[in-house]
Amino acid sequence: MALSDLSNLDIINGIFTTLANLIGIFVGIIIAWKYVEYKRRELLTVGISLAFGSVVYWSSSITFFLIILYNYEPGLVFHLSFHLLVPLGLLFWMYSFAILVYPKSVKKIMLIFGIISALYDIFLLYFLLTDPESLGRRTGKITGEAFLYISSFLLFVVVALLITMSIFIHRCFRSQDPKIKWRGKFLLISMIIGAVSGLIGMFLPDTALIIILTRTLRVISSIISYFGWLLPKSIAKLVIKEQQEI
Repeated sequence: MALSDLSNLDIINGIFTTLANLIGIFVGIIIAWKYVEYKRRELLTVGISLAFGSVVYWSSSITFFLIILYNYEPGLVFHLSFHLLVPLGLLFWMYSFAILVYPKSVKKIMLIFGIISALYDIFLLYFLLTDPESLGRRTGKITGEAFLYISSFLLFVVVALLITMSIFIHRCFRSQDPKIKWRGKFLLISMIIGAVSGLIGMFLPDTALIIILTRTLRVISSIISYFGWLLPKSIAKLVIKEQQEI
């Protein structure tokens, strides 16, 4: 199996998914690296959580290149095993959220989500080793579909992220500092774009147009989230100056 054995849809999916994954990881690394400069732990954990935000798509990218370079197509367990990493992204974000919004409740929040995440991974690992077909199926050479157990946890993660991000963004809007308000605006836009991308991918079939659209939206969401978390001076001067002129 090589590139010639992949369909046009597989190639488009592989290229655009990989680009979206790499940009998301790159943005996360940039934000995490700012910890060295500012010594703010939340930047480190936010960056790591953003880097892990696309972890469920990593298997498609890796499979795409394994097929092209080595004529090797991994099996179902390989694709499903990446879901073991989803709780890591969730925990890094929940720690960031707790530090920023509820610093006195960090231990309680981490204990609750730590237990949930540990139980999920324990049962997921058990089924991966004993009955992987009960967890999902392959839908293409580089894609797969998760069944109820994994899908339910992903839904839980999405709901938790939307609620906590909304709370944090609301805090930003209440600030008197225009920079913090603009950070909240950028994060809100990023969250909305990411949600739209997810909904489109969930309810519409994977055509070339849908794949290009959803991966492009993921890239835009990642870039705008970078503005929200770090707000570069050039962007801050531009948006705050325009707001003052209005």
